[in-house]
Amino acid sequence: MKIPDFSFQETLDNEAKEFFNWIRILVNKGKIAFGSVVDGNHGENIEGEHQVIADTGDANTEFSVTHTLGRIPTGYLVTSNNKAAVVYTGTTTWTSTTIYLRCDAANCAISVFIIP
Repeated sequence: MKIPDFSFQETLDNEAKEFFNWIRILVNKGKIAFGSVVDGNHGENIEGEHQVIADTGDANTEFSVTHTLGRIPTGYLVTSNNKAAVVYTGTTTWTSTTIYLRCDAANCAISVFIIP
């Protein structure tokens, strides 16, 4: 992959320079990294937070997942699941500290990456 020439960056304002600097970091790394899947860890070069849920409880019953993003998340990615099960969004409104999910199988151990 050819690395783009960002020499035109000198004529941009600070906000645009910062944006292109992040693009350069991603291009040079060649990937987006989520970081280690450890409870509470933030993504390596992507914004978000890992949360590990040891037991989702009864099937199709809402459970809460706390986070420290400081704002209401926009979504989540299930990064691991120990059973053939679907994790889906609960009905309770998310907050700046908690999201609510459900799982269609009982007692799953899952990890999710919460996206701000």
